[in-house]
Amino acid sequence: MRKNTFTDACRLSDYQYGNAVISICPEIQKPIKKHCYHRNIKIEDNVFMTSDVPVLYAYSTENLRFAGNRIFRSGRRAENAGTEWLIRTDSCENADVGGNIINGDFPFPVLSSENCTFADPDIER
Repeated sequence: MRKNTFTDACRLSDYQYGNAVISICPEIQKPIKKHCYHRNIKIEDNVFMTSDVPVLYAYSTENLRFAGNRIFRSGRRAENAGTEWLIRTDSCENADVGGNIINGDFPFPVLSSENCTFADPDIER
């Protein structure tokens, strides 16, 4: 997924399983360590204009690349209650979530992760 623009309209409601503007969420009960369901997903060079909603949720994904994106806090809508992160990875292997430009003061951490390994071992978690 490359060179797209995602606006506030991309996540105005909690539709079905959507945890973020982009949700990679296979319907598996429990991930098997080192055997991710999805592989080699690249989300690069996009623009996200968000009103305090998550932009990415990735679950059980190997070699995820979310990089070179520009994320803007639009302030268009009221703060979305319950948001705790901008980017969330869960049970991912070799994830690359660096090199994104964040514009605006989001009232929550940029990255939240659980049971993940990252391409850059020094990434802030």
